[in-house]
Amino acid sequence: MTESSRLACSYGFTELGASRIEWQAVVGNVASRRVVDRLGFTFEGVLRGRMRTKGRNDDCWIGCLLPDDAGVRAHERLLPWQPIELSDQDITLRAAVPAQAPWVAQAYADPQVRQWNPAPVTDISTAERWIRSRGDWAPGDHASWLFCDAADGRPMGSISLHKVNEENLTASIGYWTHPAEQGRGAATRAVQLVSSWALDGLGLKRVELIHAVANPASCRVAEKTGFTLEGTVRCGERYGDGQWYDEHIHGRVQPAGGRGDSG
Repeated sequence: MTESSRLACSYGFTELGASRIEWQAVVGNVASRRVVDRLGFTFEGVLRGRMRTKGRNDDCWIGCLLPDDAGVRAHERLLPWQPIELSDQDITLRAAVPAQAPWVAQAYADPQVRQWNPAPVTDISTAERWIRSRGDWAPGDHASWLFCDAADGRPMGSISLHKVNEENLTASIGYWTHPAEQGRGAATRAVQLVSSWALDGLGLKRVELIHAVANPASCRVAEKTGFTLEGTVRCGERYGDGQWYDEHIHGRVQPAGGRGDSG
């Protein structure tokens, strides 16, 4: 399929004079996404309700290839195509499922979660959309999970490795803990697990943890998990109340010799 598609694209550019070749596929069609990634297509986004399948309008991926891109093979992908589980003796990280939408909506009803982790989650419907988006690892720019108690499986919070830059080998970590689970150290264990996986498993050179200066709890998590406070960015980001906040930047890096630093 890859080679057939390559020939078809070459014909489109050289014989038909096409200036742009588009690809679309229903969100979740990973096999199709693999083919166009190998051909050098640039992923451009998600079109909501664009594709009619099985009597319903589904969201679809869209990407394109330009004449100068033709024949260019995509760089090697870092992240898995689909969610994987990570675990230690205390917690397990797994993808959220639609049945957990009420739990997610309940978490976002908490003022502190909304303030420091703004997202368009206001009810079960928007929580389901949030779950679908985070469960879609195909774009290659994020890996997202719920962190759960390893003993009984109950979800405790959310964590994401996002802003993954495959050229610079960098990424950021973001997370929140459900109000009912705060104070148990689960976020600290989750951040340790994800940052170590990113550095030692994926081979990233740098992982950042950035948070508002007004959120000292995140400073404590960063310190406990081996991140170094590197500086303060003034008016770094707008948070849930619509105000701009100064931010602390913490970093963990991959030393020249191998495994990620531990502080």
